[in-house]
Amino acid sequence: MVAVALTAIAFAPRTADAHAFEILYAFKGGSDGSWPNGGLAMDAAGNLYGATTSGGGSPNCSGGCGTVYKLDTSGTETVLYAFSGKADGQYPFPVILDGAGNIYGATLWGGNPNCDGYGACGVVYKLDTTGALTVLHTFEGGADGTNPEDALVMDSAANLFGTTLAGGSGGGCTDYNPPGCGTVFEIAPDGQETILHAFNGGDGANPSAGLLLDSKGNLYGSALEGGSYDYGTLFELTDGGKFRLLHSFSGSGLDNGYPYDGLTADSAGNLYGTTEWHPFGAATFGTVFKFDRKTDSLNTLFNFDLADGGYPVAGLLRDPRGNLYGTTLSGGSCKNNGCGTVFEVGKNGTESTVHNFTETRGGRAPQSILLRDSAGNLYGTALDGPHNNGIVFRITP
Repeated sequence: MVAVALTAIAFAPRTADAHAFEILYAFKGGSDGSWPNGGLAMDAAGNLYGATTSGGGSPNCSGGCGTVYKLDTSGTETVLYAFSGKADGQYPFPVILDGAGNIYGATLWGGNPNCDGYGACGVVYKLDTTGALTVLHTFEGGADGTNPEDALVMDSAANLFGTTLAGGSGGGCTDYNPPGCGTVFEIAPDGQETILHAFNGGDGANPSAGLLLDSKGNLYGSALEGGSYDYGTLFELTDGGKFRLLHSFSGSGLDNGYPYDGLTADSAGNLYGTTEWHPFGAATFGTVFKFDRKTDSLNTLFNFDLADGGYPVAGLLRDPRGNLYGTTLSGGSCKNNGCGTVFEVGKNGTESTVHNFTETRGGRAPQSILLRDSAGNLYGTALDGPHNNGIVFRITP
């Protein structure tokens, strides 16, 4: 361990609320990691856990192969594991915790060097509380799937569920490199993999997002591309294995397109997410949407116009009052199309900017789903910062 001290609704944005922004940790880019990737996990003591896509010190990757890190409540960072870029993987994505404190995650690359994926096909791993890493599954490409690109979800029996960008036996996407439209997979505690669904293009392609698991064992997710218009889809996969296409995005002003990240839900089972598509000549730079489960209809809650943020490539956080929080990759008040924002969308569709990233030393281009603690504080990651290698931040109400 290394310790280091389809109805479009476009409401006008409100004036930014008074929120305090704080950098909890600024990565230096060496053994401590570089470029924090996506969202965070928190344990019962308030410690934060995440992954960096590079750094860590391995000579097998330019700039390092990535890390899993812990940030305690005093702001001290500890690297729990540094990837080698070989059998253990490379380019890790956000992590999850089980009740015993074990960490689970996936890497985009690494693993089997002979598969079709660029940089190898990726792995699913477990990191125990002693710092020992076990590779639970190595993707082989083809029908097995290749290149998982987001966090996993776990059920009560410790089965893990996720998606791969490519691979699968669903047909279609033969001109992709690597080939295949992607999969939904399950990894049992003993490492046995089951492909729950292989996309064929018509039902979606390139699922880059993690999954939402409900209390009945049903999975919900999005595919970045494919569908009727090739602007992505929303889908349901029941506990019995039945796949249902919920929505095909049109790429138009009604529902936009390219849902890059995952979904969240309310108590009625309605789904919420974001799209990143900027239609040519349009003033829309991404949306926040609601998919109504009673009517199977999609409503756009908010359209970004770049001044209030643009390109929301991360999923949403929903608080107990029904307000939605998220991040935009660009836009806001920073020059050169903005450094990104943290935003809130209320139940009535009114948007407010919680935080504007104003210059690179303060971080920019957040692309992580936010984490909320019991006091209402928001946590996330962003690029750049004081050492130009990324930050972990907190926003207090």
